[in-house]
Amino acid sequence: MSLWLAFYLCLFQPYWHGVTSKLVRIFLGLTVVVLVVGVTLPGWVKNDLRRDAIREIKSCIVPVEHMVVGMHVVDVPSFKMLKVDITHLAHFLLFSFLALLLILGNPKSSVSLVLTYLALIACSTELMQFYIEERSPLVQDFMIDMAGGGMVVLGWYLIGSSKGIERADV
Repeated sequence: MSLWLAFYLCLFQPYWHGVTSKLVRIFLGLTVVVLVVGVTLPGWVKNDLRRDAIREIKSCIVPVEHMVVGMHVVDVPSFKMLKVDITHLAHFLLFSFLALLLILGNPKSSVSLVLTYLALIACSTELMQFYIEERSPLVQDFMIDMAGGGMVVLGWYLIGSSKGIERADV
């Protein structure tokens, strides 16, 4: 685990020196730690955490569902929560946040540089799982990671170009 953490620290080193905002630097460091800890959890721990999170979410949704159904606003079947795997959602959101931090760390970074960083991180987190008990790398998780990060990168650069913000070439 310490070698993977060292890899990430070296990978993000240019951002720590180039980032003027201490808050972005702190969040970037915390995100790296969350990535490494999350990836190195054994499969049984990850599954226990996922079950607990789903149980908590359902405990919040059921009272709202009963309240809305009791008001006869919607049918019961139409108010069902979408079937989303919480780990896929976590992958998507974590890499979205990471992409935002990379862009805020260096707003003049090119699209290709930010996407390369995201791809290196996504690929390495999946490869790391070869060495973790009851875990295995999944191409699907890599794609979800890249979709989350790519969405933020695309949005940021489209908004920036429409407002005439100067940025590096693609």
